[in-house]
Amino acid sequence: MKKALFIPLLMAASLSLESCGNNSANNKQKLEITGLGISADDGFIGAFKAENPDIDVVISDLNDNTDSNMGLKRLSASLASDSCGDIVILNRFVNSESLTKNDMLLDMNELDCIKERKDDILPNIIETYETDGKMYSMTTGFNIYSFICKTDTIDADKWNLNDFCSAVRPFADRGQDLFANHTQSCFEQILYDIVAVPENTGYIHENYEKITSMMDSMKELLEISNSVNNFNYPKSDLMNGNVLFDDEYIGNFDTYYTIKKAYFNDDITLLGSPSENNELKISPDIEFAVLRNAKHKEAAEKFISYYLSDEYQNKQVTAGYFFPVTKAAFDKEYEYALSDKCYDTDGNVIGDKENTCYVDDVKADIGIPSESDISEMYNIASSVTGTVKTDLSVYTIISERINDFWNDEISAEEYLDNLIMKLDLYYSESK
Repeated sequence: MKKALFIPLLMAASLSLESCGNNSANNKQKLEITGLGISADDGFIGAFKAENPDIDVVISDLNDNTDSNMGLKRLSASLASDSCGDIVILNRFVNSESLTKNDMLLDMNELDCIKERKDDILPNIIETYETDGKMYSMTTGFNIYSFICKTDTIDADKWNLNDFCSAVRPFADRGQDLFANHTQSCFEQILYDIVAVPENTGYIHENYEKITSMMDSMKELLEISNSVNNFNYPKSDLMNGNVLFDDEYIGNFDTYYTIKKAYFNDDITLLGSPSENNELKISPDIEFAVLRNAKHKEAAEKFISYYLSDEYQNKQVTAGYFFPVTKAAFDKEYEYALSDKCYDTDGNVIGDKENTCYVDDVKADIGIPSESDISEMYNIASSVTGTVKTDLSVYTIISERINDFWNDEISAEEYLDNLIMKLDLYYSESK
C-alpha cells in the first residue's frame, strides 16, 4: 500500500474500561472505546468483542472527516482530561512519547499478562518497545517499510543525505522512472524522514546546505524523469526495468518472495529512508498502552492477553498483512511460506499453493520458495528495531508550502526557512 504525504483516514483510539459490577440486567464489564474513525464492528474491536461477550463495548468516535488534525486534537484533549479510562490505542500517527513524558502511561512490565508472555515475544520487538527496563506500549503485529531495487541498481552506501540525488541522477537523465508515478510523494516522505527530528530543528540547521541542495536536485529529477501523478502504475514496469524503485510495506514472507521473484527477478536490496543511517524500521499495526490511572487493570489485562494470545497471533499468520509478534507464530508463518500447501488459522491444509502469480496481466512462474529465497527477510524482520513514527502536525507543516517549491514559486532556502520557523513554534508550544 502506498503512503503519500497527505494522510489517509487516521485511526487512533483510546479505550476506557469500567466495571459495571453486579447489575440486575447483566454482569458485564463496560469497555468504553474513544477513538478516531473506529467502529464496534471493525475487525480489530470486533474480534475482541466476539471472544469477550462478558464485556459491553461502547464506542465514542472523535473523528473529523474533514480535518484529521482536529480529530487528533480532540483525542489529545480527552487524554489530557483523564477521561480515557484504562487503555489507549496508538498507531504511527499517535505515539506514546508525549504520554510517557507526561507520566500518563503504566510500565506494562508490571502486568501479569506481560510477565507471562514476554519471553514468547520476538526479542527485537521487546527491544523496540522497552526503554531503560520499562515498556510503555506494545504492538499486535508489524511490517517493514522499505524502498526496494535490484542489488546492482544502486550502491546502498550511497543511499544517504549526501549522495542520494547524485546516485539516482544517471537514471533520471536517461528518462527512467525512479519511483514510478509517485516519485514526488516518495521525495516528500524522504524529506519528512530527514527533517522531522522530534522537538528540535538542530539537525536542519546543521545540514541546511545539504538539505536545500537535495531539494533542488529532487526538483530537477522530477522534471527530467517520466513521473506522473498517478498511484496506479503497472507493476510490470518493475519487471521490465522501466521503474527502478518500489516502496512497500512488507508484512509477510509470501509478499517478499513475490516482489523478489516476480518484480526483480530474484535479486533485490531493501533500503530504509535515505537519511544518515539508512535504517529499516518497523511499521506497527496497532499499538496499545495502559494508562497509569487505569481503574480496571484486570479488564485491561484481558484486552492485552487476547491480542498476544496464540489464537490472535495465529490469525496474523494467515491474514498476511502484518508479521505476528510472538516467536511461535512468526516461525509458523515462515514454515507456511516454505510449504507447497495453504493453511487456515487452525493450521489445517486447505489446498495447494500456486507456483505462479500475475503481475498486472503478465504471468510470472515463481515456484515455491526455499529457505535461501526468504531467509534474508526472516533475518530482517526478526532483527530490525525502531518504529516508523509520524507526527501529523509536522506532516501538515511540511505540506503547507511544498507545492510552492515544486512549482518554482519559492526557493528551497525560502521553503526551509519557513519550515524551520513553523517547526520551532510548534515544538515550543508542544512542551
